[in-house]
Amino acid sequence: MTMKAMMKRHVNRFIICIPALRDAVTNRPTTFKVLNTCRSADEACEALENYEKEGGDYANTIIVPNFPEELNENPPELCPSKVAKMFRVLYGMQ
Repeated sequence: MTMKAMMKRHVNRFIICIPALRDAVTNRPTTFKVLNTCRSADEACEALENYEKEGGDYANTIIVPNFPEELNENPPELCPSKVAKMFRVLYGMQ
């Protein structure tokens, strides 16, 4: 599933996903496999830790928050390390 399709399908949720396919030249993910969706940040972090404990392919599991700013005055936030990991995976650095 592409990032655009994920954002349309899972609105107002934290999306826990893993890169399914990567670009051969830039190493950036082009499609993702959605593992889970959560409404709260705590629930998403707990699910992410469970996937990371399994290791292997799940080492690059990330949380993508999908909360439109115009609908929420105070959108839920993730800790900075989880956001940094998300950007490292999305830009092909991990």
